[in-house]
Amino acid sequence: MKFNWGHGIFIFLILFLSVMGFVVYESFRQNNSLVEAEYYPKGLEYQKQIDRIANADSLKGKISLKEQGENIVISYPEAFKNARLSGTLYFYRPSDDAGDQLVNIVCDSSLLQKVPAKKLMSGKYIVKMNWKMGGKEFYQEEVLMINH
Repeated sequence: MKFNWGHGIFIFLILFLSVMGFVVYESFRQNNSLVEAEYYPKGLEYQKQIDRIANADSLKGKISLKEQGENIVISYPEAFKNARLSGTLYFYRPSDDAGDQLVNIVCDSSLLQKVPAKKLMSGKYIVKMNWKMGGKEFYQEEVLMINH
């Protein structure tokens, strides 16, 4: 049997279909969950978010986070001392929503809060801090790397 152009086209088509089949198979294996389940209403709320960020920027001092041993230590600014506040810390993991955690703000007399690091997986987190104090709403974001 002699090799001719018909055999070449046949081999090309077989290889092409094999590669396309592999690409389709791999695409079905990818996680395609949305970052935010309801992104449209969140977009409409963005001006309120800008105001919350501006309120947080106007405070003297910022909330700081750092990993110390077995805990994530959150340090609150002096403005939180003797203030009635309520809010949450949302540990958002961009790479996997299964690693997200929501923690209430509990500020003690030393202006510290400890969150056990073992509740969080290793990797990058964006900590989204929302709180209400003195009738105003505030928002701050910090990036935190967890290394177990």
